[in-house]
Amino acid sequence: MHLERKQATSLKSRKVTNMTFQVVMIALLAVAAVIAVVALQRGKTAQTSGKSNTTSRPVSLINALDLKEMLTSAPERPVAVLFFSNRCPACTRMEPLFQAAADQAEGALAGINYVRINVDENRSTVRRLGIKRIPMLMVFKSSDEQALDSHLGIMEPAQINKFIAEALVRQS
Repeated sequence: MHLERKQATSLKSRKVTNMTFQVVMIALLAVAAVIAVVALQRGKTAQTSGKSNTTSRPVSLINALDLKEMLTSAPERPVAVLFFSNRCPACTRMEPLFQAAADQAEGALAGINYVRINVDENRSTVRRLGIKRIPMLMVFKSSDEQALDSHLGIMEPAQINKFIAEALVRQS
């Protein structure tokens, strides 16, 4: 009987230890989650600090019909199009830079539509426009789908906006 009591006490002790361990692990996970949330919020604050007058503008993923509609419905409004593929490493580097350019657009560039077209899903448009390599940035301002200018390769946001502005000036 004495042995049974020792075993029962030992079993209770193990259960208490297991429960304590589980409680401690849950508490640690909760603390880790709080730390992760705080770190993410600080990261977002750090990324946006220093940008006083800029707002995030969505760079829409469109197809060829959407582009045609944009150009015909408002031919006076320029459209900057990034032609890309998800399989292209240079394109994946260019996409956030293009988004940053859209976010930084001011003055005359603020009225421009910044959009992306996936070349894998719009092959006929890519052929019609003569796009052979990507990432390709093209600037349009009329319903005839004639690009004002095009650029192949990666550019920084300031270079992208300068390229667009120069294309618009040459067209005027």
